[in-house]
Amino acid sequence: MQRKTRLVLFVVLLVVPLAEAHALRCNGSLVSEGDRSFEVRKACGEPNYRAAIQDPAYAGYTPYEETWFYNFGPQRLIRVLHFRDGRLRRIETAGRGFREGHVDDRPCRPADFSQGMTAYELLERCGEPIERTYRRVTPPRDWRYYPRYERVTVEDWYYDQDERYRPRRVRLHDGRIVDVSTRLD
Repeated sequence: MQRKTRLVLFVVLLVVPLAEAHALRCNGSLVSEGDRSFEVRKACGEPNYRAAIQDPAYAGYTPYEETWFYNFGPQRLIRVLHFRDGRLRRIETAGRGFREGHVDDRPCRPADFSQGMTAYELLERCGEPIERTYRRVTPPRDWRYYPRYERVTVEDWYYDQDERYRPRRVRLHDGRIVDVSTRLD
């Protein structure tokens, strides 16, 4: 009997994270992949931060992509919602939430850029970059990090806020830091 109980518990533990990855509970309502952006806004309210992208690679038709960040405070994880043409396509969790507006007044330091940090967290920590560029790339098929979709948005954000530090290029893939470099190529 104990073996059967462990098996059932194991199956439940496998299923629960999968269900959470495709849904988000906001104010008593459940938001899931496929919902329209106005439905998500009605259930969860305005996001803390929005990143919108127009893909210039499409000649006649330009799909509209948007990433919303919800910060539910220090006791919960940040939720990242990816939209394409007004429909929720993917829900992710990011790092631990934080209290907005409680970032030091000190200049942004190189130690503030950490791999995996979201664009929203970077903006809260270091402010707007002096320049942004973006492009869409198709990653190799064997990339583990991007198995569910074909193209990745690559953004380069440039920071030069303090004369003590060299200017930095912060590279983001789909709204997360993947590389920080002093080479500004």
